[in-house]
Amino acid sequence: MSNMLCFGNGITLPGLTLLILLAFANKELNAGWRWSNPLPHGNNISEMAYSADLGLAVQVTDKGRIYISSDLYTWMPVESGVTNALRAVTFFGSRIIITGENGLILFSDDGYKYQKANVNPPTTDWFEGVASGKLNINSTSTPVVIAVGDNGSIYSSFDGSNWVKRANSYTNWLRGICIGNRSGNPLAVAVGEAGIILTSPNLTTWNKVTSITSQHLNRITFTSGNFYVVGENGTALIGMSGGSTWIPETTGATNSLNTMAFGQIGTRLYAGNNEVRYYNGATWVNFLAGSLPLYPPAWNYTASLAVNAVNAVNAVNGVFLLGGSSGFMCLGSYTNNAFHWSIPYDSIRQWIWDVSTDAGFYIAVGNNGLILSSQNGVSWDVELTPLAATNSVLLGVGGDTNMLVAVGSQGTVLYTTNEMLPEISTNYVGTNMVITTNYISALGVIWYSAPKFNTNAFQGVCKWNGFYYIAGDNGLIFRSSNGTNWTWITTPTTNTLSGLASFVGGIVAVGSKGTILFTQDGSNWSSIPSGTTNWLYKVRYLNTNFVIVGNNGTLLTSVDGVNWTRQTTGVLKWLTDVVYLKGTYYAVGTQGAFLFSTNLVNWTVGEIITGKSLYAAGVSDGQLIAAGVEGVILRNQLYPFSTPVEIVKYGQTKNYTDGTIQHLFLFYGKPDQRFSLDATQKLGIDSSWTTSEPLEITDPSGFLYYIESDYLTNQPNSEFFRTRTVW
Repeated sequence: MSNMLCFGNGITLPGLTLLILLAFANKELNAGWRWSNPLPHGNNISEMAYSADLGLAVQVTDKGRIYISSDLYTWMPVESGVTNALRAVTFFGSRIIITGENGLILFSDDGYKYQKANVNPPTTDWFEGVASGKLNINSTSTPVVIAVGDNGSIYSSFDGSNWVKRANSYTNWLRGICIGNRSGNPLAVAVGEAGIILTSPNLTTWNKVTSITSQHLNRITFTSGNFYVVGENGTALIGMSGGSTWIPETTGATNSLNTMAFGQIGTRLYAGNNEVRYYNGATWVNFLAGSLPLYPPAWNYTASLAVNAVNAVNAVNGVFLLGGSSGFMCLGSYTNNAFHWSIPYDSIRQWIWDVSTDAGFYIAVGNNGLILSSQNGVSWDVELTPLAATNSVLLGVGGDTNMLVAVGSQGTVLYTTNEMLPEISTNYVGTNMVITTNYISALGVIWYSAPKFNTNAFQGVCKWNGFYYIAGDNGLIFRSSNGTNWTWITTPTTNTLSGLASFVGGIVAVGSKGTILFTQDGSNWSSIPSGTTNWLYKVRYLNTNFVIVGNNGTLLTSVDGVNWTRQTTGVLKWLTDVVYLKGTYYAVGTQGAFLFSTNLVNWTVGEIITGKSLYAAGVSDGQLIAAGVEGVILRNQLYPFSTPVEIVKYGQTKNYTDGTIQHLFLFYGKPDQRFSLDATQKLGIDSSWTTSEPLEITDPSGFLYYIESDYLTNQPNSEFFRTRTVW
């Protein structure tokens, strides 16, 4: 652990004397995965709910991820305690109800701590929809919450924590549920596959409405006396007269409609797969007919919110929020007689194919000539790609601190060198201008295109014995000492080569159809038996071992590059990259595959916060990075930081009216650094420290402003504070 100490005496201090106590932990501890890109997260948003009374919005997503917000802009992850896919959410009074995969139902009374509900009988059916309201139960208007899902499953609860199954004679999978009340006649209506609509006034009897469509129905809502339904292939229905009469609605949509939200003065927003349709009270408008700021972008939208009221808790007013796959969100507000749309976080969403730390910092490459760089794995900068490569898919990157090489489709080869460039800054000392010249490295920032010498795709990159090697389609391997002039080297294969790695004794190349090549001199390559026809996607030299990962969970190891051993991983997904950090090997792959091992023999399947495919990994300063489709970049600080969180400034404010005092702290550390704020009234070996709940620095700047309230009557004569790293 690490500590930092400061002193407070009950008044605002003119200055602070800070004492750093160093006692660092050496053992590995897992602080958890965080999103670096997209922001605020990249999980698929299944549904959103908003409580005007609480001023709180909730998003539920895949992998058990929950996000909450009070302003529809800043979304904070909260732990659910599960990894099930979460499918639906609603407010039951002030209680949050979430349903999902394998019969999961969660509830929370504060939005932060979630418990599993008691589901009787237990089920593996997914609950795809949930809604709350009041029904007449035994002639009494009773608050109830209902969940529906696979195989016609219907469960209900009167408190949100204890659920029972409701009998019905239909087995269609149900996707949506709502409770409406027209003229004092409450009714629960569920919709689902093949156009099924079920209604119940009391949870006991469920009646099927005569079908007016065979399309799958996804969501249902009740407002202004009518039920509204959306479904596949642009299907939209209105249930009038309390659900006794159903008619189709023409919105102009032809793709799947997944969600709907209702605004002010009879306005409606329907959204789905590349569909956003808006009803202004008279006609339907195609909201994908133009571009920002008047129209939202095309996307697979799966969730929506309309926030129409101002209250004391939340000042959000009259806005629509759309959410969809990969955490994408778009916010629309009605001003000056027109809607204006904005993307709160305009994140990079190109696929990322490789990550390198060969230069001492992170470089990632991907689609459309994407090049990203980062010093800390948290904040990533988009670097300028040479114009000739902007339409290329960059598949590989590597090198050393002198030069990096990026390669990709259409024979693209880029390079960047450690040239020193002048940086001139001006400042004034009095009335005199002072010009200062500093020199900075252009490595990873300024990239050049090598003259075109081939049109095949390249993917593997490595440095060995003064040369940079690249490999690609048709068994091609080239080498260069300067990134500009490349020489072809004959190989014994025409199979695609997708990975290169080197050690003192030579180079290993791997690729399709189980291909392994080896050279001791960089010129003469030999085919090495691999014992498999699976695609061997990537090879790394890690901690005196070569490790190959590939299709069907394939993983091979070798100490010399010639003799290979097949290891059992227990997975059948593609493994696409492997890295090593302080005694542990980590492998990533498609569909969120994540494995780790301390000996390369026994592999454990780990959990990760996305099901997106990952194609690259990197490690630096105790941190693991994984990147892949749709711009996904995840980070995990696997080892604690060696430097403590600094207390930059401390102060106090007093409120004699309500008898409170506020301790004001400004902390400085590293992003993702977790720590506690401890306090004691005296220093010494017999000091008794009180410990706060863990705090975490989330801002990329490393600063955290923290306020802690106390009562004046409880203030000691003196008090000491310290920060202590926790993990």
